[in-house]
Amino acid sequence: MLRVTSMRLIRRRCFTSVASQLALDQVGIDSPEIRIETRQVPMHLAEDLLSAKKDEATGEYLHPRHWKYEMTTLMDVLKWKWNSTAPGAQVPTNEAELDAALPVLTPDFSMEIPWDHARITWLGHASVLLEVPVDGKGNKMTILTDPVFTARCSPVQWAGPKRYRPAPLQVNTLPNIDVVVISHNHYDHLDNTTIEQLAARFPNVQWFIPLDNSKFLTPLGVSNAQIIEQNWWDSTTISYKNSSSFTFSLVPVQHYSRRYFHDTNQSLWGGWVVQGLGGSFFFSGDTAYCSSFKAINHRFGKQSVSAIPIGAYGPREVLHNQHCDVAQAIQIHKDVNSASSLGIHWGTWVLTEEFYLEPKQDLERLMNNETDCLSDSFYCLDHGASKVVKWRLTN
Repeated sequence: MLRVTSMRLIRRRCFTSVASQLALDQVGIDSPEIRIETRQVPMHLAEDLLSAKKDEATGEYLHPRHWKYEMTTLMDVLKWKWNSTAPGAQVPTNEAELDAALPVLTPDFSMEIPWDHARITWLGHASVLLEVPVDGKGNKMTILTDPVFTARCSPVQWAGPKRYRPAPLQVNTLPNIDVVVISHNHYDHLDNTTIEQLAARFPNVQWFIPLDNSKFLTPLGVSNAQIIEQNWWDSTTISYKNSSSFTFSLVPVQHYSRRYFHDTNQSLWGGWVVQGLGGSFFFSGDTAYCSSFKAINHRFGKQSVSAIPIGAYGPREVLHNQHCDVAQAIQIHKDVNSASSLGIHWGTWVLTEEFYLEPKQDLERLMNNETDCLSDSFYCLDHGASKVVKWRLTN
């Protein structure tokens, strides 16, 4: 059983980390495991540390002005589709060839995780399962990100992008789930069928979502009592079995929201930072590269493990404001000071025009030439595969 000990902790214009510490103190977060830097916030990061604001006329959530975000229009997409001469994803139709290139494994959650480590498992696209041991008795805090296990990422299952790699598991074969975090409302991140099944099997799971997204969950059986909606830089602390505490913070990333044709940016989007027991997890969701990642590092310090998108980026002239490319993903990895990062958002559906293995190939090539971080600190996993990583960080 999870207990919410504090909600919406930090929604204030904190221009120094000392102010952040005061906000934490006021709501009773006194865990020494949550490290807050005490240096002054550089002026160039100040705007990145603000809550998201809405346009009063349109009701749309706004990007920080200095990001110079420009929305991709329908005309941009039509021009891309009409003029594109790229060969495309070139996904093999031969199943054996696909199995060799992108194996799908059955996840094994039975192996014991060392006390000061965590296990991250890739379930395809942006779906990740993170397990953090909370004691020496086998109990784990289990966090699921952007779960989508259906064949299509679409409002319907008879049309829309179809998986070329099956999900490595389904809701009925998941281990116990304590928390689900959602980054935004696009169908490849928020799936009706999967959420409905999760709500039925795990009625007590805690859902963390950006502002104005609960309207998509409650019709699917998720109780309002189990939903926590947050603005950028809001934090909520929950207790696992009245013992270990974990703090969930929504952080700004450069993307957008749209569930229907008429609701662009009417719901907030964001990434998540989860802190507890001396470690930290960063899940970016979808994002282009922007300055907020340096602000995330300033606020939260080093990340034990991260999940960062590396795919769905081509063509750049159309998608540069929405999705990072591989080189930018590596920069995010460095900006947030991640000890270990998993490449996500690739190898599952054909959403854009880059070769289907290009994200993985580019990541391996670029990381082999990296001089600022370890070459094996940012990696890909097979579908269903896991990696055990160091969770508790030392100074």
